[in-house]
Amino acid sequence: MHTTRLKLLKQGSLVYSKIQIVTPRYQRLSCSKYLLLVQVQAQQKYLNALTLLKIKKVFLRLVMGLSAK
Repeated sequence: MHTTRLKLLKQGSLVYSKIQIVTPRYQRLSCSKYLLLVQVQAQQKYLNALTLLKIKKVFLRLVMGLSAK
């Protein structure tokens, strides 16, 4: 009985130590995925704003060209 309990304690502590090792890796991984997601979203917002700016410039040129005639 005592040896079985001791084996279970060892197995439990081994599993717990593995969980402690895996958890920081998962946190780093999820943090880096989050940062990558934020970076991609920022790039998309920038590209959308840039596209809108180009559309406005073309529209203004078109309007100015029509009003000059």
